[in-house]
Amino acid sequence: MSKPEEGRPDLNRREKHGMEIILACASEMHKCDAVLKDRLTANERRGYAYFKSALGLLDKALGLIYKTVPFRQLEQVEAICKKGYVQISMPSVIDIPGYTPIKDSDVNTIVGAAVNNKCAICVNDGQECTKCELRKTLMCIWPPKELPRYGGCPYQGVRWRESAYEPEWEEG
Repeated sequence: MSKPEEGRPDLNRREKHGMEIILACASEMHKCDAVLKDRLTANERRGYAYFKSALGLLDKALGLIYKTVPFRQLEQVEAICKKGYVQISMPSVIDIPGYTPIKDSDVNTIVGAAVNNKCAICVNDGQECTKCELRKTLMCIWPPKELPRYGGCPYQGVRWRESAYEPEWEEG
């Protein structure tokens, strides 16, 4: 490791990462400047001025950081910026409590098995139908085109045929 320049100590890993985040933010804000101008001024006359002020403050902060960083490290950051890009990631469904990702074809397989093995031979009536957990779930996933007139369950006595991920209902 070479000796740091006078008054410009080397950046540690956390400082370098922090500087890269500010640099990336400023860079991306510069890219969307013209794109957002109309929206920024739509409801607030000074909206665009606020945006430019925030951008100016980021640029000023970067300038102050640059004055303390050794030139060789600034050259490294510049090289990274020429090749790098900013990526924003949304949380995956896997990260949301209470939700599990599942393919449509797998849902079709499970629903088909449930309908064919339970609903096709179901003899529940009235109140029993309204308490059926499978019926409640099916109503959310694939609601029937029409409900029975006198209560009961629209899935009762029905067989399931899967065709291109869309269920086809056929009587008994």
